[in-house]
Amino acid sequence: MPRFASTDGPKSDIPVDGHNRYKIPRYPFDHPMAEQIIEQSVEGTGMLVPWTRVSTILDTHEDKEGIFKWTKRLVVKGLGAREDLYALAAATRLEDKSTLLRVANQAFDYAKGQAASNLGSALHGFLERWVEGDPTLVIPTQWKGDVGAVMAAFQAANIRLRPDLQEMVVVRPDLKDGDAGGLAGRFDLVVEMLNPETGEWELIVADYKTGSDPLAYGSWKIQQQLGLYGTGWAVWDGTHWHPMPTIRRDKILMVHVLPGQASVQIHVGSVDPVALEDDLAAAYRTRRRRKEAKKAWRPLVTVEDGAV
Repeated sequence: MPRFASTDGPKSDIPVDGHNRYKIPRYPFDHPMAEQIIEQSVEGTGMLVPWTRVSTILDTHEDKEGIFKWTKRLVVKGLGAREDLYALAAATRLEDKSTLLRVANQAFDYAKGQAASNLGSALHGFLERWVEGDPTLVIPTQWKGDVGAVMAAFQAANIRLRPDLQEMVVVRPDLKDGDAGGLAGRFDLVVEMLNPETGEWELIVADYKTGSDPLAYGSWKIQQQLGLYGTGWAVWDGTHWHPMPTIRRDKILMVHVLPGQASVQIHVGSVDPVALEDDLAAAYRTRRRRKEAKKAWRPLVTVEDGAV
């Protein structure tokens, strides 16, 4: 299978705007690069415009009640354990939103609300640099087993890694949201799996998850997110556009890792491409209606100073 063409050197950091949207030049073609048989990389030029993240669109229909309740519980625990935060909260006016938010964030962190996320991000970084073969990588002893377990799991599942196809951003310029240039998202990695029916190696989008039970609480979003990555029109590496490689759109992989436990499970998921596009269109309609609703109201009666 041909390798993915990319520019020399490390991937560039992609800037974001105040709404955490990727800032990328406008897409220079009317159709996916692969459909136009554009095999060479094309330098991105012109003004940077915001691109809506895949996760932002999918959040439209996600039930976040459980997350909100969990956050509230940890904030309360943090305040109860820190007298300084409790005193600062009591002394702060309700109108001082920035100070109260800072107190809440510190209480959340003190209750180890961010610990799992930080460990997950660290493990992502270890795995990314390991796959790239970074000679400067030093993995602390307590997490070496995690990286080794992931590599062993890939080998046992007869999965080949593609260092040239990890942590890349894919775009869908046909899906616009307001002033955005389109939809964009970053995947963890793409791997090669042997199809037993055809005997050919196929590319499949894969993602690392480090939560306690991601399939119990986020299986739908994982399915939607990874499925959308496979429908990208092109890959953006920070400086150049690249043709989207041929990726299976009906299959995805989730690599579940428990940090510090050297425990790895690789799950195979199915995606219905038609249902995926229907769900995406529904999310865009919901977002558009919410925005329109804010502009639909006009004053009918205004009474001031108690006058009738």
